Amino acid sequence: MNDNMYSPPESEINGSGDRRGSPVKAVSVGVVIDFACTLVFLIILGIIVGVYMSSQGASQTEIEETFTDLSWTSGLGLLMTASGLLFSALGGFVCARIARHNELVLGAAVGAVSSSLGVLLGNQTYSTVESVVLAVLTCAAALAGAVIFVMTKR
Repeated sequence: MNDNMYSPPESEINGSGDRRGSPVKAVSVGVVIDFACTLVFLIILGIIVGVYMSSQGASQTEIEETFTDLSWTSGLGLLMTASGLLFSALGGFVCARIARHNELVLGAAVGAVSSSLGVLLGNQTYSTVESVVLAVLTCAAALAGAVIFVMTKR
């Protein structure tokens, strides 16, 4: 301690950026971000596509068929898949940022949980092969988000 009463107080500054976060919280927040952002985006996209098709003179049954017979390899399906993968990467990034340790393992955990939930929710929509491909892509996207965090942290 400094005896000079006019000098500023001394303190050790370690920075709060190095603190480790809870792995459970990190994975949970990552999965919620993945699902919530994907869901909101797909709802907005569905409304936009529905309004556009309606303005072009499509009937209600044509609009319904567009969304019920949707293949993930169609143009709209690819856009929806790409947006879901981007939000999976965002979930992996946020997970790694919260955890600040074992980032890659926890990013992969976000991918595993998200893809498991995706397979359960899309069980009747996709074939087994499509479900496996989408699950692998989801895991890879979440892991990529964690890798991006690891590469950009100081």
